[in-house]
Amino acid sequence: MSEAHSRQVHLMGTRIDLTVNRYDSKNILNELILRLKIYEKRFSANDSESELMRVNQNAGIKPVQVHPELFHLIKIGKTHSLIKDSLLNIAIGPLVQTWRIGFSDAKIPRDQTIQEKLKLINPKKIQINELNQTVYLEEKGMLIDLGALAKGYIADLLMEYLKSIDVESAMINLGGNIVVLGSSSKSKTNSWKIGIRNPQAIGEKNLAFLDVS
Repeated sequence: MSEAHSRQVHLMGTRIDLTVNRYDSKNILNELILRLKIYEKRFSANDSESELMRVNQNAGIKPVQVHPELFHLIKIGKTHSLIKDSLLNIAIGPLVQTWRIGFSDAKIPRDQTIQEKLKLINPKKIQINELNQTVYLEEKGMLIDLGALAKGYIADLLMEYLKSIDVESAMINLGGNIVVLGSSSKSKTNSWKIGIRNPQAIGEKNLAFLDVS
């Protein structure tokens, strides 16, 4: 008999909500959380021991062989960063780090610091080697930051796993990156109710709700 269970965890610097509706939903939730911890160690730009940070720490030194999932996401990120008029730049790490947003030492950097860091955010200087699955940053001080992509990519990976084991009803919310599968057993309309937060309001106030499935 199917039964919906939900879990909430704090990983990747955000709140994550997971719901799975199946007879073994508790075991599946445990597996999702285990995978999330693995992905955090793979994609984080803030964890000094993550696989991505090994690439950043070797900037200007040597190429680093990475897991296929990380290689794939960096490849996607570089491709879109180089598209004409793109607003994405995965090499923006040095600039982002000067603000330290979300950390106790957050600050507004000096203009001189910003100008210095702008010299280090050229995505053309991210070298990727398809054959060896390596990534190399040409200049010391360069930093890849996948924050604009990673949570959505991870949500897709988790959903692929759920589909592979024939789960028919689930919801993944990675800090506002939301993916749903099938219908919700907790709704009269069988739809998932997703709130659109008001960005100008303090706290969790919603502008509207969407019914999705």
